[in-house]
Amino acid sequence: MFGLLNKNTKRLHSFGQISKFEDGKYTISYKDTNIFIITNHKFDLGDWVLLYGKFKNDVLHVRYIEKLIAVDIFILEKIANFLEENEKNENNK
Repeated sequence: MFGLLNKNTKRLHSFGQISKFEDGKYTISYKDTNIFIITNHKFDLGDWVLLYGKFKNDVLHVRYIEKLIAVDIFILEKIANFLEENEKNENNK
């Protein structure tokens, strides 16, 4: 499910900003959360990306990644929060 960056899952479908590139790994950041990803795609520092992948040894191996252009990040955050809250409500029924 689409959500905010979260290291405590096996799979991740989220978004974040490229904050660092070192040793063949990108660091993706959003607020106080950082994750490492491995991808063959090339990005610039500061790019925002939408991504999906599976964690292996604390590194997200990306199956899908795309640069976000002219997207309001706050709208994505609201969508992610809404979906997470909706899932919690469905599980409590």
